[in-house]
Amino acid sequence: MICNYRIAPILKNPYAGATIMKRNMSILSGLVFTTSATMSSFMIAGMAERMGSKYPKYRLREIKAPPNIKSLIHSSTNLITDIKQKFNYLSSSEKIAGSIILLNSVVFLLWQFPSMQVSMFSNMVNYKSAKVYTLLTNIFSQRDFISFAITNYVLWGNIQDMVNFHMGKHQFLAFYMSSGVIASYLSYLLKVTAGLGSFASGPYSSLFALFGYLSETNKNSYVSLFGFGSFRMQNLFWIFMGIDLFSLMGLFTISLGSSGSFFGGLFGVLYARYFQRYLWDYRHKYLKFFK
Repeated sequence: MICNYRIAPILKNPYAGATIMKRNMSILSGLVFTTSATMSSFMIAGMAERMGSKYPKYRLREIKAPPNIKSLIHSSTNLITDIKQKFNYLSSSEKIAGSIILLNSVVFLLWQFPSMQVSMFSNMVNYKSAKVYTLLTNIFSQRDFISFAITNYVLWGNIQDMVNFHMGKHQFLAFYMSSGVIASYLSYLLKVTAGLGSFASGPYSSLFALFGYLSETNKNSYVSLFGFGSFRMQNLFWIFMGIDLFSLMGLFTISLGSSGSFFGGLFGVLYARYFQRYLWDYRHKYLKFFK
């Protein structure tokens, strides 16, 4: 599997030793976290959209310091100002895509340090006795360069289409986070109850959610696969979903992310067909209670 983490050298048998009571509590806490994260993300996105995301701007106070220190501070401030100006020049979709890719890159770099392996595994990988917030953090976690490069390449090419033509920036962020958390929890649930799939879903859960949504809203669109050929998007999506489903059933030894990508893609399709109406289109009815 692409998202499989070699954790045996780090922790010895991390999946063992869980009683039935602990397992039920883990399932319950994961369900509560998933539900809370999903509902709160869409509520916050709706409120941010209504408020226009207007935050006050603070001015830096003049700092009394020796000339050499003051010059260094002034240079740093100019650098930050230049970066901020270039960032503001980007479109909303480019800002979102760049921010997600930057976060993925930071996590990827941290994985490369041997001294960080235990900490990264404890906080960025979802497994049986993991902390509940790893349902969220694991969707930004990749340590393999090929998977990391493919993920960010596809994200940069599709996020702009999603934000500019299908969703605004607020709805997209809520969708991206929620799809990853839901797919991670369903992967965890399937592994714990039936022993199928894997615990760690990785970024492929949210990535396939985007793919599923676009395949449902652009049924007649054609795409190339990394610059090769021309395929109908919906057909290509369901081929990938079939590969993951067969791998979950043990019929294939190769998968694209197995349970994480499968549940992510399924959420993307269901969101386009049903969930978008209730989670986003009716947001004004829900938000009227917060006036």
